[in-house]
Formats: sequence, structure tokens, C-alpha cells
Amino acid sequence: MSAKYIPAIDFTPHNNPNDMTVYRWNDRVIDGLFCKACGIFPYFGNEEWGYRVNLGCVEGLDALSLKVEVLDGRSLPLAEDPGPCPGR
Repeated sequence: MSAKYIPAIDFTPHNNPNDMTVYRWNDRVIDGLFCKACGIFPYFGNEEWGYRVNLGCVEGLDALSLKVEVLDGRSLPLAEDPGPCPGR
């Protein structure tokens, strides 16, 4: 089993986009959404790629009871080299 994106047509983003802030990392093609009030990272994605959801943010779901597959994000290829980070 591999990680999957939820198709955009099947996903309803947070109802008030002003509650969220966007951060783009790595290849800068996917939006990472963070809550401006608490900093939680509930989901990321876009209309083209689809979305992935932080299951810890889903009401009524015990995310710790799910079977977990660990992904080695460091080994994933970049879409393109974004260059050096200006914050370093």
C-alpha cells in the first residue's frame, strides 16, 4: 500500500481559507495548509494533485488505532531542485 491523494472532487477544504496559512516546501508545487491560530497541519495538496489529510485532525477517528506505513520522505525525488534555502 502506498500513500494516496484524495481527488480534489472528493475533498472539501476548510470552510474559511482566512483561518489557514499556506507554506510550500521542497518542489514548491503542493500547498501545505496550517491553522493560523494553533499551527496544526490538517492537510496539503491542490486541485491538480489532490489532497492528503492529517488523520489526527479527523473528528471521531482514532488515528493511533490505524495500521501505519512509514515513508522515507528524505529518499523521495524532487520535481526540480529549488536551490538553497534563503533562511539558512
